[in-house]
Amino acid sequence: RKPQRYTFSIGYGTDTGMRGRVGWEWQPVNRHGHAFATGIELAEQRQAGSVRYSVPMRDPRNEQLDFKGSFTEEESDTTFSRIRQVGAALQLGEARLRYILSLDYKSEQSEAGGESVDADLVIPGISATYTEADNKLRVGTGFRIDADFHGGSELLGSDVSFGQFRLLGKHIHTPWTDLRLLARWEVGTTWSDDFARLPVSERFFAGGDQSIRGYDWRSLGPVNAAGRVIGGPHLAVGSLEVERYFGADWGLALFVDAGNAFDNTFDDFYVGTGVGLRWRTPIGAIRVDVARGLDEVEGGWRLHLQLGPEL
Repeated sequence: RKPQRYTFSIGYGTDTGMRGRVGWEWQPVNRHGHAFATGIELAEQRQAGSVRYSVPMRDPRNEQLDFKGSFTEEESDTTFSRIRQVGAALQLGEARLRYILSLDYKSEQSEAGGESVDADLVIPGISATYTEADNKLRVGTGFRIDADFHGGSELLGSDVSFGQFRLLGKHIHTPWTDLRLLARWEVGTTWSDDFARLPVSERFFAGGDQSIRGYDWRSLGPVNAAGRVIGGPHLAVGSLEVERYFGADWGLALFVDAGNAFDNTFDDFYVGTGVGLRWRTPIGAIRVDVARGLDEVEGGWRLHLQLGPEL
């Protein structure tokens, strides 16, 4: 392919609204295989720009060192955040098991439930991903586990000391031909002596395409005295789904999602359920879901769209 490539896209996301993206990639930059990429994304609820310079390591297919910078502004019905971030990340491992060691500086101005929080954070972190599948594009049996631990310390220059651990799993099993069972779960916890000083991006929320369908993105979690969602230090959500395929590419699904973000006690438990249409394509499955939150306050039916690999 040519060393320089330009990309243009337009689309719609149920968590972001209408969106468009423009990108520029330059690879190789030199005879050592270095790569450069930058892009701008504009959406109704998200605006972002990023730049990345990548240096291949001993195994160029799986190991590389990234230097990156980004600007992100996100807004939901309950939160707002503006983030400026620079950092470096070292990717190691092989096709099934991959590690990322990272060090980032993040400056964030945010608001949750009408309460403003500004913070500058220096964040070292480590994450790992393990994937096992019989077929990456059309998974019959497989699973994926993601783990992430990061934090900041006032001794390193952060405005607040904290640590956060998140663990996510996806499992797929095919007990009979054309019938699949899917499970998804995510748990997380945060340690901090002053959680109120943590910005929105370091708090847990629930609701949305990848969380509890039937509820808006970031619409669930602990609330303040005014009854507005402000996010919490802990998270526990799960999903069970049954898919039945009719032919090679088309299928229907029934699912139920449940959980919430919470403080020290798991007071509110939200459940969403619905039906979905599945279409297998060369770039992954297109999933169109219609879900309803069973909580009487939220109510109503919501549309959720997802596209991409299943694991």
